[in-house]
Amino acid sequence: MRSAIVRAALPSGASSATVPSVEVTRFHNGSPAQTGSIAVQEIPGNPDVGLEFRTYAGAVSQELQRVGFTSAGDAGSDYVALVGFRRSFRPTGTARNAVGPLLAMQDTYQTPGLMWRAIRADWACMLGLAVITTLETLAGLFAAAGVVLMIGRLKGPYAAFAKGKAWAMLGALCAIAVWGVGFMVVAGDWFMAWQAKKDPLAVQLGALIYLAPNAFALLFLMLQREPR
Repeated sequence: MRSAIVRAALPSGASSATVPSVEVTRFHNGSPAQTGSIAVQEIPGNPDVGLEFRTYAGAVSQELQRVGFTSAGDAGSDYVALVGFRRSFRPTGTARNAVGPLLAMQDTYQTPGLMWRAIRADWACMLGLAVITTLETLAGLFAAAGVVLMIGRLKGPYAAFAKGKAWAMLGALCAIAVWGVGFMVVAGDWFMAWQAKKDPLAVQLGALIYLAPNAFALLFLMLQREPR
């Protein structure tokens, strides 16, 4: 009995009754394998999704029959085709188009000694966007709350006014964290955004526009003291 293993890796996502398109790559020594009966089986380690596997197995079986193989059961077949598939989440929008390429260092000159810093996992861009959005939101909320409290307590005791000032300072610190540390240091220096082939300083200069007023505001609030 002749035996061979054909591996077909298919992208997940289609579970309808229609058979999706499939590409089969065959590896052989010397001459291509002769056609014969073939059994399509699930490769160990696949996600436990029976309907999804049957969809991909049907696509592989259909393609193999098109090139001359005949479908057979598990026993007595000349060949065995192992079908493997995996699931992956592909983020879209800002996470995929802005944060993802930056973390993967796609737009840099790909310096060999620095590319170990790149992060290409799909979850990384989602996490990065979540951190950026959270810090920006907190910066705005804290600063707004601080300004409202300070204005409302201008004629009151300084201790009450200082509580509002503390919230405003916390907002400025969040802004400095995201635009100063996040964009200028982490994105600009660690992930080499300054090496971008197009607009190399766009990330850091853009961050500076937001960082500067917040840094000045924090400095001003820190220097402001209770009148004696």
